[in-house]
Amino acid sequence: MFHLTVFSATEGELAPARATVFTVFGSAELRGPTVAQQLLHFRAQQLRKPGRWDWLFRSEENLAVTIFGATTIHEPTIAEEYSALAGVVRAGRIAKEELPGLLDAFEAHIASRGALRTFTLFGACVVAPHKVATENKALQAAADSGAIDVRARKGLEGLIEAPRPVRWRAVGELVLAG
Repeated sequence: MFHLTVFSATEGELAPARATVFTVFGSAELRGPTVAQQLLHFRAQQLRKPGRWDWLFRSEENLAVTIFGATTIHEPTIAEEYSALAGVVRAGRIAKEELPGLLDAFEAHIASRGALRTFTLFGACVVAPHKVATENKALQAAADSGAIDVRARKGLEGLIEAPRPVRWRAVGELVLAG
């Protein structure tokens, strides 16, 4: 995936890996991938046999280059994370038995390499978590629509301000319990 913004603004979604965002004299507002999207991509990469030149050309990290502009990457809400992961497990794309081990391997992979590389010159590049009020509003909307039940909502409310890896693990446990 490639996002190019020059003298203007753009809005879109960031791919789980190998995305390049290039912003010059403009702004880019992007939604970050859910952990479910990242897990599916990570598992596919683990099963893929590396090619000859992968060490040079197949970097899995996303790259954001910002020159005289602004790039903002909004993390998914906790309700979006739960709904996406529950949907992937319910659809059988990730087995319940596989989820804990996959989360552990993914967390170790991200901790050792990082998921985003940035280069900013006379601008700003921000990965922005949602405010507590926005997270609560998203949880309420998900509960009202039936996307999450009361038990899950109570568990998710306690994760609103938790660091991302803690959220992943706890959301995974809530999905397994559901």
